[in-house]
Amino acid sequence: MSSKVTKTCFIIMPITTPKDLVETYNNDPDHFEHVMEVLFIPAVEAAGLKPIKPIAKGSDLIQGGIIKNIQTADMVLCDMSILNANVFFELGMRTAINQPVALVLDTATSRAPFDLSMINHHKYNHELRAWELDDQVRKLKVHLEDCLKNAEEGNSLWNHLGVTIRADPLEGKPGTESQFELINRQLEDLRKRVSRQEPMHFSFGSTSLPLGSGSTESMKELAKDVIFLTEALGIRASILPLASNELLVSVLNADKLPTNAISELERAAMELGVKKGIPVKITFS
Repeated sequence: MSSKVTKTCFIIMPITTPKDLVETYNNDPDHFEHVMEVLFIPAVEAAGLKPIKPIAKGSDLIQGGIIKNIQTADMVLCDMSILNANVFFELGMRTAINQPVALVLDTATSRAPFDLSMINHHKYNHELRAWELDDQVRKLKVHLEDCLKNAEEGNSLWNHLGVTIRADPLEGKPGTESQFELINRQLEDLRKRVSRQEPMHFSFGSTSLPLGSGSTESMKELAKDVIFLTEALGIRASILPLASNELLVSVLNADKLPTNAISELERAAMELGVKKGIPVKITFS
């Protein structure tokens, strides 16, 4: 018995509510998160699609995930509300590969840009009144279903403007050279942010971080910065603050790493240590 494959719907939308618009959105700084949870996701699921949420915080790796979703999702739900620049950039990528999209706009945004105002789009009430939500979900579900029916015709903007040349996605997997170009860009961005002393946020995957309550804030920040490096370079490592006020980085998969990954870790980690005034010691096993 064959199982039915559920089609996917990637959601492109504003993530945060600009401070100057919080009052417009009922003084809710998390307005668009609530739109996603109580309106978009229920409507996408009601239309028989699997929702893929937008990714909120970004490095180049996260941007790569966004681009992959834009390319591979069966449908894209694009919220043009507040005319967010990132949203229109991502919509442009989806349009470039002639893939279907369902456009929506809230009632607080006066109108869509001229080129899109003539394209079929759904208007939803930004106030998210509880007694209206069921009807709003139903109407958005219908809009998604209509867009799905027309999916074989491709992107509606293409059809409207008569575009004939399609951008083809890259075939195959990116090579080592491309991966290191991406990593180098990430590290360059990290170096700039460290030099400006900007705060950074991380998600930890293959790297362990045993930081006790005795660790200084500088040590904790350095350890997190080094974790960023190891994650970006695909390095498995154990990171341990030493009593001598050194940071020990024990690389666990050195034998499987290209030489340039190891040299880049050594160079960048040492540079980060100098910025924090904490020596970094790297060992390999």
